[in-house]
Amino acid sequence: MQTRHSVLFLGLVICVALTGCSRGTSSDIELGNGYKLIATKTDDGNATKCREHAEDLLLKRPKVACLVGLWEYNPPALLGAVKNSKKNVPIVAFDENKQTLEGIKDGSIEGTVVQDPEQFGYQSIKILASLIEKGNDDVLKTIPNIGKNNSIFVDHKVVTKDGVDKFKTDVDKILNEKIDMGDQSGKPKVAFVSNNAFEFWTFAEKGAQKAAKEFGVQLIFKKPKDSSPATQRNDISDLITSGCKGIAVSPNEPRNSQDFFKTEVATKVKLVMVDNDLPDPSARICYIGTHNYRAGRAAGELVKKAIPKGGEVAIFVGQMGATNAIERRQGVLDVLAGKDLKEMGDVTANK
Repeated sequence: MQTRHSVLFLGLVICVALTGCSRGTSSDIELGNGYKLIATKTDDGNATKCREHAEDLLLKRPKVACLVGLWEYNPPALLGAVKNSKKNVPIVAFDENKQTLEGIKDGSIEGTVVQDPEQFGYQSIKILASLIEKGNDDVLKTIPNIGKNNSIFVDHKVVTKDGVDKFKTDVDKILNEKIDMGDQSGKPKVAFVSNNAFEFWTFAEKGAQKAAKEFGVQLIFKKPKDSSPATQRNDISDLITSGCKGIAVSPNEPRNSQDFFKTEVATKVKLVMVDNDLPDPSARICYIGTHNYRAGRAAGELVKKAIPKGGEVAIFVGQMGATNAIERRQGVLDVLAGKDLKEMGDVTANK
């Protein structure tokens, strides 16, 4: 028979497991060098939820010194929370959301680590077109500097206040470019499926359109209406049924979706992962995207620049089951902990 105290304790454990809540600072992670991780907040790709988490944290943890947003929509949500709180808490960002760039320009955001999603789109469709034409994977042998497990890394860069105006001009040029796809009828059909509908994927769509036109394939670019794995799986199944010969995907919850990709997709079409890889690389032909651990380290350097004497740090991201989230977060933490690594080592536990 359970005592009243044991029932209360069990309830508290369930609360922490389900909500990620913590009492006091007992679960803070001391990273060394004066830095402390006080939270890793997830929001399932929901910008409103991200902002609510940030507002709650700013209220409950008044000493928080820096907020880090690891997915494209996180930094604008954090920016709104900080401005609403009327506090001066620096933000470190990922990607090139317009609000993020404006935040860098006015000094509200320290800087952002930008990927190259246009190249994600271009390279993935180029490779799919070649795979379909050749009928085998030999095309991968011709790619310079292809990495372990057929990983093709697209360089990232850091944008800070001194370079934000030029970068913003380049971004606007890509977004405003009109691409005439011409008549695609009768050409092999390929698809690109993103993991959400945020603007980040508009850049990838531009690159994919250019590649489809250049390499003679018919392109379907799909942005799922939400970030759920079920929606993405349904969209992919429909694309296979419609006759797609190859699909590039940024998978939602890759660990939980891996069996689907391995048995239901890779056995029927050429499968390429983009931006977010599967845990088992044998489940796809190749990965195209950022080296997320190194990009995370670049974000960690921005945190050090924002708060050089250390302080409390909180990280915000859509899903911690995503490979890119795990690797970026670890890159941030390793830099703050003073670990000089080129590749990811041991993973720090989530909070």
